[in-house]
Amino acid sequence: MEFYIGQTFDSVYPPQAAVWCNENNCMITAAQGGGYRIEVQPGPTPEHQVAALEAQIDVLNIFQLRDLTIMQAAGPGSDRYAEAARFFLEKEEQKEDLRRQIDLLGS
Repeated sequence: MEFYIGQTFDSVYPPQAAVWCNENNCMITAAQGGGYRIEVQPGPTPEHQVAALEAQIDVLNIFQLRDLTIMQAAGPGSDRYAEAARFFLEKEEQKEDLRRQIDLLGS
């Protein structure tokens, strides 16, 4: 059986319809008047997207604290210090990319 957006089922829907929905970013909802209908799964709102990006920045901040701790323990001039400093700067670049994405969502 083929499935499509807007398709309705009178009382029950076949399990294959749920599989198709999962593979095609759709969902099955209760239809007005009874039965079920295949609809497009709504995407995240800009607010949710911003929150997810901010959470990624928070995680990077935690890792940067770890990098700073390693740098402090290793001392300048050591290989471990240089490696931690490089990781710190990479995370700073990643945060800048995330901030740009947030700015685009706010536009």
